[in-house]
Amino acid sequence: MFQRYFSILIFFSCYLAVFPQSPATTRFISDKIFNWGIRAGLNAVVPSYYSITVNGEPTVDQSMVNEVGYSGGVFARVNLSSFFMQPEVSYFYIPEKLLFTIPDEALENLNMGIQIKNQSLSVAALLGYNIVKEGPFLFNIFMGPTAYYNFLTTYEVKNQPIFRTRETNYNNLKDVNYKVSMITGISANISRLYFDFRLSIGIKSSILDFNALEAPEYLQGIVVTDNGNVLGFSCGIMF
Repeated sequence: MFQRYFSILIFFSCYLAVFPQSPATTRFISDKIFNWGIRAGLNAVVPSYYSITVNGEPTVDQSMVNEVGYSGGVFARVNLSSFFMQPEVSYFYIPEKLLFTIPDEALENLNMGIQIKNQSLSVAALLGYNIVKEGPFLFNIFMGPTAYYNFLTTYEVKNQPIFRTRETNYNNLKDVNYKVSMITGISANISRLYFDFRLSIGIKSSILDFNALEAPEYLQGIVVTDNGNVLGFSCGIMF
């Protein structure tokens, strides 16, 4: 469903960019003091640091499988000469999968995979600078803080001992938390068509403690720590 709406947004944006509705359309980027827009895009977790421990002991063969999520939101822009301020409100769906092995004398070792699916709302306050500002064309850099509210986190756990395979989906396990990150990125405009490429860098490492979640017994003691970096690309329409 999201892919369908994303394709429609791209097509509509390209139409507006190639076939402007009036002469003012090609001048609005440089002339208007206030703009607003909508955007939709794809994202993925790109941790530069993470660790997984069980009862305080590090696991082995740790790896993170990057999975593609999506986002959508609205933004406003106040232009101040070559600078601009851009507040945003966005929705994010961000999945990630952690794979690791727990040493176990009885079973020799225990292979585990935990898939985490976060749904969150974010509010950002960005400050940007236009490197190129010519007629319908814009190219700029931006940065600023953003706050995330994770309103639903779903954990899908697959436990794979050597001697047996057991799968359980814990759709009722919810973890509500807040996170603050710093966004840095670049964006470009061709008339009303808007693109951006951004990296959200976690200011403080997030800690996922399965003891606090009252997870099943065989998940007790697992603690995942990461910095929560997210890389994203989006496109949209700016008016």
